[in-house]
This record gives sequence, structure tokens and C-alpha cells, in this order.
Amino acid sequence: MAQHPNANLVTNKGIEATQTVFRLHVHVLAREKGDGSTLPCTPQHADVENRARP
Repeated sequence: MAQHPNANLVTNKGIEATQTVFRLHVHVLAREKGDGSTLPCTPQHADVENRARP
């Protein structure tokens, strides 16, 4: 990451926060101006009600 000085650190906790892996993990998203990345970065936010709870 030293070559990428800009980054987002993301973790999702709970079904309503789009958590799909039910253990602690962190996403490191290297960022650059104009990269087009948006947050939240998980597409499953539209399907929260249909997911099984652990």
C-alpha cells in the first residue's frame, strides 16, 4: 500500500450493513482521483431482507 497513499478501510458488521462473511475481515481499497469507486462497495445492499441470518 505504500505506493497508494489514499485508501478506504471497510468492514461490514451485521446483515443490515451488508455483511456476508460472518467473521471480522477488512477490505482495503486503494483510491485514486477519478477512479469511479463508490461506497458501499457491496452490491448485495438491495437484497438485505432475503439473506439468511447466521
